[in-house]
Amino acid sequence: MRTPASTRTGHRDPLPRDGSRDCGVLERVIHRRWTGTPRRELVAAVDELASMPVHLATRLAEDLDGIWLGADLLPEPPEPDDSCDARVAAESAGIHMGRTIIVTGGAHSSGSLVHHMIGHVLCQLDETDETPEWRRIMRFCRPLLVLDRYRDCPAEWWAESYALCAANRLDRLTRLLADDVQSAAAVAAYHQRRQGWVR
Repeated sequence: MRTPASTRTGHRDPLPRDGSRDCGVLERVIHRRWTGTPRRELVAAVDELASMPVHLATRLAEDLDGIWLGADLLPEPPEPDDSCDARVAAESAGIHMGRTIIVTGGAHSSGSLVHHMIGHVLCQLDETDETPEWRRIMRFCRPLLVLDRYRDCPAEWWAESYALCAANRLDRLTRLLADDVQSAAAVAAYHQRRQGWVR
C-alpha cells in the first residue's frame, strides 16, 4: 500500500536549524538561552548533543545538573593561577563547573567544544586521568603533543582527545600527536573501548 500523499505545502527541514532539534533524554538537563537566531556554533552544539549514543546521553542526563547553551552565559573567568583548569577556562567559550556545562558558542580551539566539556565531566566523574591506563597513554603522548596545554594537563588531553573521537576528527587527533598515526590510533581505541563511540 502506498503512503498517502502529504497535504502539507512547501519544504520543512527534518533537522531544524534554529537550535530546537530534540536531544532525547538530554532534554531533561539542556537549557537553551538565546533570543532571535542562535549562533551557528550553538546550533552545531545541539546537533552534536542530539547525535550522542543513548548510553552516554542517559548517563549525562542522570549525572549532570544542567547543560546551558547561549551567549553571555559564561561568568567571569577565574583569576589566572598555576592550575591548568583556570588557564583553559580563561581562554574558553565554555566551562564546566562541577556537574554543570556552559557553552556560549564563542571562538574556541577545540575540535568540538561541547564534546570537550562533556569529556571534562566524564573524566571528573570517573577520575580517568588518574588511572594507570591513562598515565601509560600520557607517557607516549606527552613527547608528541604539539600544544603545551595538553602536555601539561592530563585531564585536558583526556577531554580533547575524547572530543575529537566523539566528533570523528581523527585527522586533527593525529596532527596534535605530531602526525604519529600509531599513537593516534591507540588513543582512539582507548576512547572507543571506554565510551563505545561507533563511527
